[in-house]
Amino acid sequence: MKIRHTLLAAAFSLAGILPSAQAGALLINFSDSGLYNGSIPQASVGVVASALFQDVAAGTVKLTMTTNTALYGTAAYVNEWFFNSTVLPMVPAWVSGPVATAVSTGLNCCQVNGPSGDFDLQFDFNTSNPGNIAQGISVVYTLSGLGLTAASFNALTPAGTNGTGGLLASVKIQGDGASFDLRGVLGSTDVIIPGNSIPEPASLALLAFGLLALAGTRRLRR
Repeated sequence: MKIRHTLLAAAFSLAGILPSAQAGALLINFSDSGLYNGSIPQASVGVVASALFQDVAAGTVKLTMTTNTALYGTAAYVNEWFFNSTVLPMVPAWVSGPVATAVSTGLNCCQVNGPSGDFDLQFDFNTSNPGNIAQGISVVYTLSGLGLTAASFNALTPAGTNGTGGLLASVKIQGDGASFDLRGVLGSTDVIIPGNSIPEPASLALLAFGLLALAGTRRLRR
């Protein structure tokens, strides 16, 4: 009995002091300062859309695409979102909000109609209600792939003949007589997402060791 308790105490203590992997997050903001194609119909309004990537499980990332109330005009909307990834292939799955009319993914598969470069992930949404992403609307998808994390989306478009390289992400804004493209920039996730703990393999292994030790001592007693 004493040996069993000692082994269990040691296993759980070691599992507790070993670091657990913090769930990562990557925030991309889109504002009028990132205009690179078309013309903005009004004065500066700051960040009008954002994309938040969050680790939710090994190989699975939650993507929340949000249009802010600062979006240009009540009839404006974001109908195309473009991102890069260092991990491919990936499988998108809808979770909540308006459903995309099309989702494309693949190495350099996707390009805005303009000097945008080649992206690896594209979401297309309706250009009229219902189904478009207008002011204050959020859409959530999960993205799954071997080794995929939120940090995988911190990647730039390559230089090439299909447009401008070096872009992190892009959105196309339309409505109210306007059509233009904004590049994305990294934002801070310090306040937005605290991060959940995902147990590392070493911690899980120690827990398993403790359970095995318990089973072993029970056999010895018999």
